[in-house]
Amino acid sequence: MRPRTIAIVQARMRSTRFPGKVLQPVAGLPLLDHIIRRLQKCRSLDGIAIATSTELADDAIAAHCNELAVQCIRGPEDNVLRRYLIAARETRADIIVRITSDAPLIDPDFIDYLVGGLIANKADFVVMARGESVAHEGADPFTRSALEKLAAERAADPVAREHVSAYFKLHPEFVRIAAIPAPENLKHPGFRLSIDTPSDRTFIEAIYEKLHAKAGEASLSDLIALIKRDPSLLKLNAHVQQKPITSESGTIIFRCDGGGSLGFGHIKRSLAIARHLRDRHGFGVRFAIMANEQVRRMANQFGIPVDEWYADESESEFLSRCLAAGTVLGVVFDTRIASGTEATQFAKDSGATTAVIDDAGPRRLVADLAFYPPVPQVAQLNWRRARTRRHVGWEWAVLGSDVVLRQGSKPDGARNILITMGGSDPAAQTLPAARAALRVLGTHTLTIALGPDVPDTDGLIRALRQLPGPIDILQGQDDLGGAMATADLAITSFGVTAYELAAYGVPALYLGLTQDHLTSARAFEEARLGQIIGLAGCGEGRIAKSLSALLVSDETMAAMRTRGPALIDGQGAARVADAISEKIGLGRNAGHERKTA
Repeated sequence: MRPRTIAIVQARMRSTRFPGKVLQPVAGLPLLDHIIRRLQKCRSLDGIAIATSTELADDAIAAHCNELAVQCIRGPEDNVLRRYLIAARETRADIIVRITSDAPLIDPDFIDYLVGGLIANKADFVVMARGESVAHEGADPFTRSALEKLAAERAADPVAREHVSAYFKLHPEFVRIAAIPAPENLKHPGFRLSIDTPSDRTFIEAIYEKLHAKAGEASLSDLIALIKRDPSLLKLNAHVQQKPITSESGTIIFRCDGGGSLGFGHIKRSLAIARHLRDRHGFGVRFAIMANEQVRRMANQFGIPVDEWYADESESEFLSRCLAAGTVLGVVFDTRIASGTEATQFAKDSGATTAVIDDAGPRRLVADLAFYPPVPQVAQLNWRRARTRRHVGWEWAVLGSDVVLRQGSKPDGARNILITMGGSDPAAQTLPAARAALRVLGTHTLTIALGPDVPDTDGLIRALRQLPGPIDILQGQDDLGGAMATADLAITSFGVTAYELAAYGVPALYLGLTQDHLTSARAFEEARLGQIIGLAGCGEGRIAKSLSALLVSDETMAAMRTRGPALIDGQGAARVADAISEKIGLGRNAGHERKTA
């Protein structure tokens, strides 16, 4: 009698790295629908079931399955093995094909091949022959008896609980395993076909566009042929690391704020660190912010969920609410909002690794890690009794954008002057700086970048258009990488933008919003990265004088162009992410040793 074979798709909304991805559109169709459509083409299957959790967030999956007339079976969120056992028993499966909900390109013929190999060899699990691999992810067939044995004997094992069939790969002696030859048409390892991050979705959608295929219809063999013709497509998600099956899922919270007088520098650099932690280290990331629609949009643009701070709760209460949402392994503080040590200590007491970015306040004294550029204020900080591990230097400067190659000056010797006063221009310095620049513009060109949160943008643009002289206006851009790559000199309010300009090798003139900003800018001036004009509001005459003097000093500008990239290489976010990941790893290992001692 032919064994009853059921595909069971594990799916939940609270994906660590890409929340809600299972119902996110991919090439115009929800990710889960891609998987179901492909499974319906399998000849070896007797049924399909979706195994989700009983959590409220997964009601959306259950409702979607109801619309598709697909069986949905629910179980505990934190025990995938238990969910599979419930689903296998309820569907009366003899053979289970474990399907992950992040694999939109599963191949029906290959699944049939795997099931056939399992049955023909009278095995409990099937793998490719030694030394062979295929360009396929997301499908593992195994017998009901293997699943029952796993649940009975290894229910407490973290790999078995979270990854189920991965336990068989790590412990091949546990059940009978058949090794079968890899199909020739699918032999092409070395790229990711699962969707764990927004970058993975971009890759899959690019594949569909190139193949001109309908959503859910792209052939895996056609994809392999396309990659062979155009391997550059692999760059779209080459930076994303597959999460090891032995790792536990966990989230890192970023406590950061932006918008209005705060600008967006803290948000941009938090985004940079968060993306490295998610894409390269496999952590989930969330932002914990004071409510701001622009900040929410910036985070959501990169697939990062946001929790908002209620007006009637303390920061510790806010963090408590965030920490209760899942397994939080770390909290990164990058905010200018004044605070004591309570919230940071609360996070530490909850078992999270804590880190602060460019923080001179008291929270740094109880944090595990602290990261700073070499500005004068850092040398004056008192660290008495603190056990914080400190990282200070230009190499720890975190940029808010990726650095691209400079395009160089105009061949006729004309300079392109860039004016940018951050995301919100809180001191309203754009217009005075533009007037000052036009006084000495001559044959040079002027580009003005207006941040996404600048007040009365329309009125400011009208005022700029009325000025005598040609002005190129960039409006509402979160990333000024392109503008910086073509700039020869910049006038800017001091902040994260100053670090980015230095990394691009753009000589800069700095206006400080506060005396503290000017103190920090001194480090840039001493390192020959730029020059200080003065405090915001110092007057158009002073701005014009500083600009005029720098424009005629070719030697000074040449030195600034080389010094910046030499000191700030654009890898600060990656270094910070590496240090945080390493610290979390050490903490996990210590915790494991305590448990097993």
